[in-house]
Amino acid sequence: MSNVLPSVPADISFQQAIELTQSLVSCLEQGTASDAEAARTIAALVQTVDGARGFFVGYLTDDRSLADHPSTAVVQALRTSPEVVSDLLVKNLAMSTAMAIAHRRNENLEMAAGSDRVRSRSAHLMMQLQLPEIEQKAQQLRAATESADGEYLDFLNRWKYDAEQREAIREAIDGEYFDDGAAAAVSAGNGAVWGDRLGREGPVWRTDSGDRAAESFWGSIFAPIQQWFDQHPWLEWLLQHPLWLVGLLLLGIFLFAGLIQAIGRLTENIWLTLLLLPFRLAMVLFGGIVWIGRLLLGGKRSSEGRSIAAAMPETTPEHRLQALLDRLDAIRLEEEALLKEVKEILAAKEGK
Repeated sequence: MSNVLPSVPADISFQQAIELTQSLVSCLEQGTASDAEAARTIAALVQTVDGARGFFVGYLTDDRSLADHPSTAVVQALRTSPEVVSDLLVKNLAMSTAMAIAHRRNENLEMAAGSDRVRSRSAHLMMQLQLPEIEQKAQQLRAATESADGEYLDFLNRWKYDAEQREAIREAIDGEYFDDGAAAAVSAGNGAVWGDRLGREGPVWRTDSGDRAAESFWGSIFAPIQQWFDQHPWLEWLLQHPLWLVGLLLLGIFLFAGLIQAIGRLTENIWLTLLLLPFRLAMVLFGGIVWIGRLLLGGKRSSEGRSIAAAMPETTPEHRLQALLDRLDAIRLEEEALLKEVKEILAAKEGK
């Protein structure tokens, strides 16, 4: 039997892992891939977190019954990466259990049946794997459902599970779904598998008909978002610390509002300058005309003054002295006349 499955890249993305898993399930169902080829492919997928997330999304939500009865090759391949596989399976069990409750509250029985199917498949795989890591992580999750502490407390708080949902998770961990009939209890319907955020810790749903086009459509939407979160882990930290997130959002809004105001003031000043520019140019032009007029009129008046000055007799100290002497002679003659008149008046009085 020839190898019909492509090799798994070392840096496989979440979306690529989903598509590869879907091809793997199809090949296994059609008998075109051997158990050995399937084991090699699955083992390569679960060596990375993105590959393991994509595998569980494609495998546990598949509409076909192949995932209800995992083969020995599948189980052995999953055991090659116990840490990653154990963490995702425990979260799948918890979140599908909680989502089944949420769907029934919303009277969405079809989606609830899908969540039940993922829960049953996850429980059956956990039972078959029998990994110590699964037991350890399951007990850590159980402890977090009962107290305000534990390894998985942030996981529970992030999804805001209430008391009823936490109780159901605790019952699932205690073994309610870990019986020999777990695989037979898988029911038909939609399914949801959870990994971390947007695939790791978020749902990836499939339609009843397993429509590949719709699945690819939603995958193309969420894959870039998932990759962006992977490239910016600080965003996940912000989502886990809402007070910091709110504070940064308020600061961003404040800074953005200040930027808008500054841009508004700058725009207002520019428009005012443009509107006043014609008036200022007119004032400058008018002032230039007035200055030129004054300059021309001032030159004419200066010429007239020089002409008048030229027509007037020249005044020197000698001319001034002569004028004063003439004035003194006139005063002297007038004084003599006045004295003569006084004498005549006095003589007339003495003769009487």
